[in-house]
Amino acid sequence: MENLNIKFYFLFIFSFLFIFSCTQPGEKKNDTENKKQIVSVNGTTISNDDIKNQDIEELINNELVYQEALRYGADKKTDDQYRKHKSDIMYHVADDDKESLEYLEDYRRKLISDHFKYNMLVTEEDLGEDRIKEYYNANLYNYINITVDEIIFTDKQLAEEFLDKIKSGQKFDALKNELKKNNKIKADFYIINDPFYKNDIYRTEDGKVYNGIIAKNGQFRVVSIREKFTLPYNSVKKNIKGKVRTEIGEEKSKELIKQLRQNAEIVYVSDKIEKQKSPK
Repeated sequence: MENLNIKFYFLFIFSFLFIFSCTQPGEKKNDTENKKQIVSVNGTTISNDDIKNQDIEELINNELVYQEALRYGADKKTDDQYRKHKSDIMYHVADDDKESLEYLEDYRRKLISDHFKYNMLVTEEDLGEDRIKEYYNANLYNYINITVDEIIFTDKQLAEEFLDKIKSGQKFDALKNELKKNNKIKADFYIINDPFYKNDIYRTEDGKVYNGIIAKNGQFRVVSIREKFTLPYNSVKKNIKGKVRTEIGEEKSKELIKQLRQNAEIVYVSDKIEKQKSPK
């Protein structure tokens, strides 16, 4: 009788655990079941896992460019770079580290697409001297180096008095040293290429004091330009060429995407979007 009770007891426990495991809320499904197809691009599925706060149309465009990049062999051009980066990343983590593997897949796809856009769509003829000079002249502000003297006051009246003396022709350094002796100045700085002032200094002649006082966070700043010069075109040409390459690559890829979408098989599948072909 005792053995029979023990059998019933274990049978009850087993049944309870079985039912409990089957009715747990939020039961974890495998990756395939969790992924829900949102759209198909030439037979390639984009799922809800791929969205990551991105616009669906942008994902479609990225997929089209990636497919075209593969068609032109951009993956073979970037394989060595990808393998090296993968080796560096996986050296520090387990071989099955999910986050690292997902990152590497995103990196691989972007590397292939970027190489295609900026190195295969863009030719040397696109990067002519005229285009590079045009960029230089249009963005001259970015190639101005400046050195400024700055004094920060906590007293607005002192700042205004200091500025008035500078405008009357008195020397900045002499006035600054006098204030330091009297302990009326909070701090003085020697700042190089401070972007906070660049836009205003660009419109100011060399040696002229900033036309006004900058008030910020309870402080009053007076600025004097010590030196300003424009970097020569030849010294920044290589850097500009890379920027122009990116500009042209973006321009050409946008035009390419329009063409690819016209011939692509794009099918939307979602609870909110009826199954349909993308408008041509």
